[in-house]
Amino acid sequence: MRNERPCLRKKLQAFLRCEVFDGMFSDEYGVEAIDHDGNSVSGFFVKGIIDKEKQRMAVEIANEESGSYLVWAPGQSCGGKGWINATKIWVPKTMVVFE
Repeated sequence: MRNERPCLRKKLQAFLRCEVFDGMFSDEYGVEAIDHDGNSVSGFFVKGIIDKEKQRMAVEIANEESGSYLVWAPGQSCGGKGWINATKIWVPKTMVVFE
């Protein structure tokens, strides 16, 4: 079997491990994650893509390099939601789980 990304073998959902907290508005959560350089990045996202109990957020994989994924969140471009100062972020592969 070829060495394929887990998300390509089956259509698996990717989740970014992160710290989740209440947002400023009732339809959102705030999220803080660690990027591939070890920096803290944060943003506000619609509640529908976040599992507060498991402290993770649904993401899409835009690209990958050795040890890192470039991720973005579905729906981040609507209503001012998304990462502060970025649309996509590079994160360590260890921060992403597939189910």
